[in-house]
Amino acid sequence: MESLSHCEHREHPLKEAFRILKPGGTVGAWQWMLQPAFDYENATQLEWKRGMEYGGGLRNLNKPSERIEEFKMAGFKVIEESVDMMDVAAEQGWTSWVTPLSSGHDMFTMFASSHFGRQLTSAFVWTFEKAGIIEEGTYRISKMMEHCGASTAYAGEAKVFTPLWLTIAKKPLDA
Repeated sequence: MESLSHCEHREHPLKEAFRILKPGGTVGAWQWMLQPAFDYENATQLEWKRGMEYGGGLRNLNKPSERIEEFKMAGFKVIEESVDMMDVAAEQGWTSWVTPLSSGHDMFTMFASSHFGRQLTSAFVWTFEKAGIIEEGTYRISKMMEHCGASTAYAGEAKVFTPLWLTIAKKPLDA
């Protein structure tokens, strides 16, 4: 169910999951999610949201309270009121998912996430495209995905986004 964030109308896949699930069955969704602290009035945060949606092929990222309503509209009873699994991972000593995107955790990711590393990657992609080694349009896609990665990292560092939001719901026994 990680694909929910890519759906324009999430009620469709949720209703289908509800239809095929046995009464009392459980469904879990691991999703990209705006954190409750996300401010729809903040222009910078909205730009990050747009960057993630465009570059990540996502449709209308929303907050947990909004996503819970989508589950309820499909007939589910939400039993786990959405959890940022990064909080669980942090308790076990894991570094944040933001680290490889923002500063890196080893020599390769430190270089790849640096300004110089990103510029070098762009230069290689542009050069290979112009030389006909890779498909035309690859450079544009590369820049789009780079913008998505940067938007994701900024939003993650600001604690207004997570790709690790978990929602667990049940189909009622009487459904």
